[in-house]
Amino acid sequence: MADKKIFYGESDYAVPPGETLKELLEYYHMTQKDLAARLGMTCKTVNEIIKGKAPVSPKTALALENIFEPEAAYWLNLEANYQAKLARIIEKKQITKETEHLDKYSCYAEMAKYGWVPATRKKEEKVVNLRNFFNVGSLEYFPDLPYASNFRHALIADPSVIALAAWLQQGENICRRIETKPFSFKTLKSIIPKLRTLTLCTVDIYKNLRDICASAGIAVTLLPHLKGTYVHGSTRWLSPEKVHINLSTRGAHSDIFWFSFFHEIGHIMLGHTKKNILVNYISPGENNISMIPEEMLMEKEADQYSANTLIPPDEYKYFIGGTSDFSDTSVSKFAKNIEIHPGIVWGRLANDSHISWSTANQGTRRTKLIFMPDS
Repeated sequence: MADKKIFYGESDYAVPPGETLKELLEYYHMTQKDLAARLGMTCKTVNEIIKGKAPVSPKTALALENIFEPEAAYWLNLEANYQAKLARIIEKKQITKETEHLDKYSCYAEMAKYGWVPATRKKEEKVVNLRNFFNVGSLEYFPDLPYASNFRHALIADPSVIALAAWLQQGENICRRIETKPFSFKTLKSIIPKLRTLTLCTVDIYKNLRDICASAGIAVTLLPHLKGTYVHGSTRWLSPEKVHINLSTRGAHSDIFWFSFFHEIGHIMLGHTKKNILVNYISPGENNISMIPEEMLMEKEADQYSANTLIPPDEYKYFIGGTSDFSDTSVSKFAKNIEIHPGIVWGRLANDSHISWSTANQGTRRTKLIFMPDS
C-alpha cells in the first residue's frame, strides 16, 4: 500500500488568485471599481474574489484573459491550487482532531508488525495510514462501515470491534488479488473429497488449499491472529460469484485448523446467509450470551457439518463404541482407515471428553501446522 503524504511542513496560509489580480490592478493603475465595470460585476463580487471569498469561475477567467495578458487556464489553475490548499489546511486540522480516536486502535503496532500498515510513532501518520487501510475518508466514519454491526453480539470476553474489523479488512485487501472461477455449488461439492485429503499433507498445504478452492469461486486467505479478536475464521460473500473465507493461524493444530476450515465450508454448503459476515469465534457458540437463536443454529449446523465431513459419524460411533483403547496404534489405525490426519482424531476425542486434552497433547499427536500467512 503506497503511503500518502501528510502536508505538515507546509504553511497554514493559502494564497488566493485575488492576490495576483490585485498586483495586476496596481500595475495597470486600475481600481476594483474599474475592473467590476469591465467584468460586468458588482464591486462587492470583485472584492470577494480578491480576498478569496468568491472563486474565479471559468466565465470570469475568460473575461480576465481579455482584460489582462494571462490566459484563462492560468487563472483557473491559480483557483484550483488555492482550493486544494484550503482543503489541505482543513484536512490537516481534521487529521489532528482524529488523533483523539487512536486509543481505540491499540492493535496498530501489531498491524504494523505484520506489514498491514506502515510503522510510525507519529499520530497524524497513524491516522492517515488507518484511513488508507480501512478505505475511509475519516476515522469518524468507522462505526458506519458495513461489517461493524456484525460484531455487536459479543462473547463473555468482549472481542475488539476494531481488531476484528482490521483482521477482516486485511483479508479482504488480499482477497481482491486472488483470482477465482465464478462460484459454483456443484464444483464446491465435487472438491470436498480433494480438500479433505489435504489433511494428510505436510507441505504446500495452504497453496493447494487456495488453488483448489479458487476453482469453485472461493478465495481463501490466512492471516496472523490479532489480539482481542477471538476468531478462528470467517465467511463472507463478496459477490454472487465470489466467496471469501478468512482463516486465522491461532492455535494452528491440525484438528483446529481443519475443523475451522470445514466449518466455513459448511456455511456455504448449507446455504447460510449471504448478507452478513459469519464469524467463527474461538469460544463455542453456546457461550456467546447475546448471539441470536438463528446465528447460534447456523454455528451449530456448521460445526456439525465440519465434524461429519472430517470423521464420518457412523465410523466414529463404531470406533468409540467398540473400544476404550485410544492408544497411538488404535488411533493411527482408525485415522488411516478413514484417510484423515491422526491429529484430527486426537482433537475430536478430547473435545468429546473421551480422553483428556493433556492426553491428546502428548508428543506430536496434535500436529501443529506451519504456515507462511498472507501479508
